[in-house]
Amino acid sequence: MTLRLAWWLLALAPALLPSPAAGQSRGRGDPVARLERWIRELGRSRSDPTPEEEAELHPLCADLMLLHAAAPERGVEIGRVLLDLAAARPARPSFGEHGPVVPGTPTARLQALGRKSLARVLTADEQVARWMAGNVLARRSAELPQRVAAALTLEGQYLPPSRLALFAAAIDPQRELRDAAMGALVGWDDGAVHRFLVEQLRRNESEPGWIAPREVRRHFGRVQVELASEAARQLVDHVRAALLSTDWRRAYRGLQLAPGLPDGEV
Repeated sequence: MTLRLAWWLLALAPALLPSPAAGQSRGRGDPVARLERWIRELGRSRSDPTPEEEAELHPLCADLMLLHAAAPERGVEIGRVLLDLAAARPARPSFGEHGPVVPGTPTARLQALGRKSLARVLTADEQVARWMAGNVLARRSAELPQRVAAALTLEGQYLPPSRLALFAAAIDPQRELRDAAMGALVGWDDGAVHRFLVEQLRRNESEPGWIAPREVRRHFGRVQVELASEAARQLVDHVRAALLSTDWRRAYRGLQLAPGLPDGEV
């Protein structure tokens, strides 16, 4: 082999080898595939993950963040597996159904990590936010744990692509999903959100237990509606009716909404 031929083959070699990105998207070392396996194994178990198993998650999620930065076209795929982590839990007991996830347990921590990591992807990638809103949150055929996890992830995010999907989830027949969606709307300084929450409060008066009214009071304790807006008019009407009620409890609850109104509106 001549020196010229050796140099030619050396220059051509990288083109003949598969690129690292292509191998990563299909190989067993791919972060998406690794987290999918971790979640499957948890779903076969009837107990919380061990400390050693739980410790594997943080570097896995960090690898997914790096992967998203390097390959944003895989955003929906990454978002999907992080949503699965946010809803993951061990297998159901032999008899009965899952109970609520207890705060402070390994399952609660791994779900929180899934939500935190997913929220970072959502804020960086509008395509992923649109996918989750349209294909999970607003779709009744989607699995309930994933829809609830999606709503919980959106708490405090206030992403425009998610607003209508949260409205849909907040009137869903499933109370667990309604509560999660209402929590995600709290504090969103948006006229449509203000009006929607007043309507939810009115519906709760005719259908007690429809929502947790404290979420609406919490919302209007954080924001103030614009003067002369439709939201302000609706809120004023509701507060005035409550204050004029002979039921002192209703009057007190109405008074708790007043911080959301401009001064002198009641």
